[in-house]
Amino acid sequence: MNLSIDKNLPHPRFLVIDSPLTAHEETDGPIETGIQNAFFDYFANYKKGQVIILENKEPSKEIQEKVKYYRFTGVKGIPRSGFFPPIS
Repeated sequence: MNLSIDKNLPHPRFLVIDSPLTAHEETDGPIETGIQNAFFDYFANYKKGQVIILENKEPSKEIQEKVKYYRFTGVKGIPRSGFFPPIS
């Protein structure tokens, strides 16, 4: 996305990233807290487009206050129990 924007190439300025920290952890072992915080902080301050991150790791409270953060619990009856609404 950065390359396209910087070179004035077409891009919707919208990016979805699925489980980047979890996938990294599965191949390289546990991620240090500093690296995880830096990852979330980078995107919390990103101004060139919209980024949606689907991740099993929870960002710090400081990051959660900077962004629109939704925690999906998987528990029925809680307002955001899952990403997709239940099928009735």
